[in-house]
Amino acid sequence: MMTQFRNSLTWRDTVEFAVSVYSFLILGKGEMTGTSFANIIQAHYDCSGPREKTIIKEIETHVTRINATYKGTEYFVRD
Repeated sequence: MMTQFRNSLTWRDTVEFAVSVYSFLILGKGEMTGTSFANIIQAHYDCSGPREKTIIKEIETHVTRINATYKGTEYFVRD
């Protein structure tokens, strides 16, 4: 059953998860690219596992801009 759930996740689900979990790392740093965001995550966490590699790949591939403020996080993606 868990396999069915994991296989149903899309890149959008992965990006939404990553933004909700890791956006505190860039709080108040201004707008940046997805690649910069991914680099900051990699600088703070061990990203050698398959889950982390997938998260980093999807952020670099799909997030064009991200900005985290105390009012919330805004990000833009490309398909």
